[in-house]
Amino acid sequence: MNNSFFFLVLFSFLIYSCQQNNSSGLYTALRLAGNNRPELEKVLEHYSEDPADSLKYRAACFLIENMPYYHHYEGKLLDNYLQIYKALATSRQEPQEVLKSFISEYGNFSINQVESKPDIKEIKYSYLIENVEWAFKVWKEQPWGKNVLFDDFCEYILPYRIEDEKPSEWRQKMYEKYNYLLDSYRNSPEATDPLFAAKIILDSLSKGEKHFTTVLPNLPHIGPELCEQWRTGSCLELTDLTVYVLRSLGIPCGIDFMPIHGRGNAGHFWTFILDINRNTYTSDYLDAKIGILSSHEAQHLTSKVYRKMFSINKNLEKQLYTLSTSFPPFFSHPRFMDITSIYTGNNPVRSITIPESAWYVENKSPSIAYLCVSHKKTWVPVAWTQFDKKHTQFDNVKSDIVFRIASWESNQLKFQTGAFRITGLDGKIHLLVANEKNDTICLLSKFDIGTEGFTGLMVNGVFEASNNLSFNCPDTLAIINKPPVRLKNILHLHSQKKYRYFRYKGPEGSHCDVSEVMFYKNINDTKACLGKVIGTPNNDEFNNMNEYTNALDENPYTSFHYKNASGGWVGLDFGRPVSISKIIYIPRNRDNFIRKGDQYELYYLDNEWVSAGETIADADSIVYRNIVSGTLLYLENHTRGNDERIFTYENGKQIWW
Repeated sequence: MNNSFFFLVLFSFLIYSCQQNNSSGLYTALRLAGNNRPELEKVLEHYSEDPADSLKYRAACFLIENMPYYHHYEGKLLDNYLQIYKALATSRQEPQEVLKSFISEYGNFSINQVESKPDIKEIKYSYLIENVEWAFKVWKEQPWGKNVLFDDFCEYILPYRIEDEKPSEWRQKMYEKYNYLLDSYRNSPEATDPLFAAKIILDSLSKGEKHFTTVLPNLPHIGPELCEQWRTGSCLELTDLTVYVLRSLGIPCGIDFMPIHGRGNAGHFWTFILDINRNTYTSDYLDAKIGILSSHEAQHLTSKVYRKMFSINKNLEKQLYTLSTSFPPFFSHPRFMDITSIYTGNNPVRSITIPESAWYVENKSPSIAYLCVSHKKTWVPVAWTQFDKKHTQFDNVKSDIVFRIASWESNQLKFQTGAFRITGLDGKIHLLVANEKNDTICLLSKFDIGTEGFTGLMVNGVFEASNNLSFNCPDTLAIINKPPVRLKNILHLHSQKKYRYFRYKGPEGSHCDVSEVMFYKNINDTKACLGKVIGTPNNDEFNNMNEYTNALDENPYTSFHYKNASGGWVGLDFGRPVSISKIIYIPRNRDNFIRKGDQYELYYLDNEWVSAGETIADADSIVYRNIVSGTLLYLENHTRGNDERIFTYENGKQIWW
């Protein structure tokens, strides 16, 4: 038998074997490749020539089989908008202003205005070969590689892309830039654990400059070059960067995510790393303060947590197709698996059963029931189960979140229950039902201010007075002992002692975050005292937007953020000793408190959202009378802003969900 015939037989056998092992996925992928099929077959033929390359052949089969589920975008509009990451990293403007300038110049970004390029028709022989070779190189050469299983290698090291970014040759560049960091550790006993190597790399990455912002257009993933160059964006971009770097070094890692935050209006992404025992550890925001945590230590308030996979979840896809002819986009071609059970933290998972009494009796019974979480006034499906009116059960669900059950009909959700929450250790379901109109409620914000992270930073902040500018031995006027819950917060002082200098000093670690401080001679005064503004300057041309003078500019939506975590303060020099009877302070905020002069509308949930009326705020609070109790409420600002969130009203307070 001559060599060429032998290799032809071997190649045919390997293709047949790969097809059999992958349920004809490879055959389907090659058929979908069209004119690009020869490029992919060349890869398979290349790795069929030497029996020693059998693992590389299987790896190539894995990539090609899953290519039909991936694509990237190209177009002039996208090229223009990708420059926003450079602008955000280098501009002295606020992110909102940077985005406005891009919208003004290029119009709003729309995915419909760029061209989709499917991987199966675009990926070439040379690109795929280089990716496989480099992935195997780092897997085999690193001391921890022998403890990484082949299946984990395929999912968490081998993939040439993360999602819908434009493919690029990133592996060698990343390797050459970061591999030297491990040189002095490679021979240590701990180096057999990929987590050990990950900690070294993440420690270095976290020390680099980064610019976190969620003010971004809805773009595709931006790819390794822009992620690494500008280190700018949301949790999504910072997570992508981490994954590219770690995978280029043969460290098994990927992305865990929540489709929607348990009590917020956005999802969240973070990096996971597998240790020597395949346990999950996490890195979030490339934040050195958070560090690397085990999945049990990581705190994520969410209903479900999923792990991104490069491969399709065939079992889930088969189950869904068996039970239904259509389903929500999130579950179409699912490239994820449910890992909620490994993220226990302080909010353990449980199975919940929907009682028969909770279902809307007039609805036709669906084949699939979807567990939904709130996104503003809409709902997002995050889990599914087969419908059984007497015993519909969802497994591995976290509590302390409001849910609703729906079916998927005519490409939209049809609700099968009202809203409910899980109460107590027994996991019982508490339905939120609209009762009689009898409540008087006072609303202070349209969004959970506590999640912004600013109000808590004022706890232990202190107001001080002195007759010397150095504030040697100052007198304490008041200490903030709990997070403020409204825009304007009043302190009444009982001492009439006179001082020339007054200040607010932020507590340790707070960066002295504050939007406004105002001093009044008399309790009934409505006009604050004037004086010379004093404080700790940033002396930073780039960050002049957050100078201490902002805290006394009579604008509650600008703020002081001291460049150092501690030691910041801001105040007034009155030129002579005066007595102060009242202080009003405003926490740093994102303009979600009630804003005087804005138009608001309150809704309550009674199967559908029902308006309880519109009003124009005449202070930093709104009072509604004769409102239904026991159900969800939602306050919408028709004048400005985007952040709004569902809440209940209990014991005189807004409780956010």
